[in-house]
Amino acid sequence: MVLLAEPAAAAVPVCTSYVRTSIYRPSSSTGDYRCWMQRGHRTDGVIILQEAIRVCYGAWLRSIGFPQEVKSDGDFGPITEDALRRIQKLEGAAVDGVFGIDTSYRMLWFNGRDANCRHVY
Repeated sequence: MVLLAEPAAAAVPVCTSYVRTSIYRPSSSTGDYRCWMQRGHRTDGVIILQEAIRVCYGAWLRSIGFPQEVKSDGDFGPITEDALRRIQKLEGAAVDGVFGIDTSYRMLWFNGRDANCRHVY
């Protein structure tokens, strides 16, 4: 039997859900918002990420010529990944297309009532 090493991100849980305090934010199944997601994931956490991209960054993405709207379908596919890379660059995060702790703290999140977006520190 061959054992393969897990990625370094395996020590941090995958964002499978979300928490709502004053904002909506992806979280692990235990409510920990220090989680990660990447292309291929299909979770409720992805839906919240996509909603934040659409609500908080949609106008900006269109203004820079982003070719498609990010849909809130829960599928972390190539469109979500590309939009996230652009947001990571804008917000000064590592541009890797993977949603993680640093990106979570740097990007804008929405409150769900009036689409007021803000950073979380």
